[in-house]
Amino acid sequence: MGATRDVALSGLPIRGISIATLAEASASHTLVGSDSGVLFINKYTTTTTYTLPSLVDGKGKIFWFLNAQSTGEIAVTAPSDCMM
Repeated sequence: MGATRDVALSGLPIRGISIATLAEASASHTLVGSDSGVLFINKYTTTTTYTLPSLVDGKGKIFWFLNAQSTGEIAVTAPSDCMM
């Protein structure tokens, strides 16, 4: 028997994974509507900033962020019309 899962990810609408590399870890990333469903992972000790798309491009979209480093940070910014 396999490991017991706390969460079954098969029900989540994750389309892919993007891991910030060391070179990208301190960069700013501007997301577009087609990035919806991608899990963005920061695994380095610096701050990684993601900017969500405008309401027109981001309506009905979902973006997932995971900070996999205890000393790193993820900053999510957005135009004033779409942050929830």
